[in-house]
Amino acid sequence: ANVAAIAGPAAALLDTITTPREEGASLPRALIDATFSLAELLELIGLGQAALPLLEDAYRSSRKSGDEYRRATAAWRLARNLAFALDGSTDSMARVTLLAEESRAIASRLGLPEADAGAALAEAIVASARGDWALALDRAVVAEGLFHEVHDLPGEIFAKRERVHALIRAAVDGKPVDGAQFDELSAALQRFAIDNAPGLRPLIKLELARLASFLDHDLARELATDAAHDAQLQGHPVIVGAAGELLEALTKGE
Repeated sequence: ANVAAIAGPAAALLDTITTPREEGASLPRALIDATFSLAELLELIGLGQAALPLLEDAYRSSRKSGDEYRRATAAWRLARNLAFALDGSTDSMARVTLLAEESRAIASRLGLPEADAGAALAEAIVASARGDWALALDRAVVAEGLFHEVHDLPGEIFAKRERVHALIRAAVDGKPVDGAQFDELSAALQRFAIDNAPGLRPLIKLELARLASFLDHDLARELATDAAHDAQLQGHPVIVGAAGELLEALTKGE
């Protein structure tokens, strides 16, 4: 399905969630939970950044109400969402780090493994943005394990994607790509996209293509071509362009 179709089914829910913000009120618990679900849905179709204002509201509302469980969840989800567009500035990375630490502190105090996993995932993204791919890999693997323990498959998959991002940064720095690790990540990520999140398939293939470009140009070209095709069908123009740029770079590098 074309990702633009999300605008129709999600419009009513989006309006319901954003109305309290427009009126200056806090979200009730049911709408905070709906925000988490909608944010995850948007991310699964490759539109995660659209959830930022919703997660800001959920975080503000849960803090105001004193709901520690939802505050921990909102903190790590907001941290991760903010990290999508980290610009390398001290202020932006500091906020993401503080949110991750806040989530981890609450998770430790209340025994919330999912929030602990989310905090580790946010920390992996911050480390990757800072160029510390070794720490990013470590925190991503920790997050994978914690999400697996609580049977949160989307969370585990998001952590695997962060491992891909960290491996790309490591490869840029000259670290060889481990073929077995690539095969493991590719199989898990592509299977998840096929079975659970077709809208995420072009983005996953593009990320894998970028990693494969340090391992096997033919494989990278195949993945990038598939990413562009899927993105075209689903209405992901940004991914179409990014895949085209990668294919051009691969051709020039031959």
